[in-house]
Amino acid sequence: MLVNGRPEKHEAGIYYLDWRENGKRKRLSVGGDSDAAHQRQIRKLAELRALSRGLVVTDVEEEADKNHLKVAVLDFLEEVQLTKEDKTWRGYKIALKYFQESC
Repeated sequence: MLVNGRPEKHEAGIYYLDWRENGKRKRLSVGGDSDAAHQRQIRKLAELRALSRGLVVTDVEEEADKNHLKVAVLDFLEEVQLTKEDKTWRGYKIALKYFQESC
């Protein structure tokens, strides 16, 4: 990963893409796999370049993920597992399981 323009290696964590659209900051979690995160970064850069040239871009994968509660819950639980205590993660996991069943 790049931190202030310098490459650094981090074994654990969640990777995010961070960019601006129409002056507003956008941020997208791309998971904990550095290789997958790098691939998403490459795709996002290509998308932003295309948009800057006036092309219309549709990210099929991102559109599919947007409307899936299961994906959002998995992403959230992955982040909680890395940043919170195990007891907190288990509580969220149970609560979100019941929430998904009610939906």
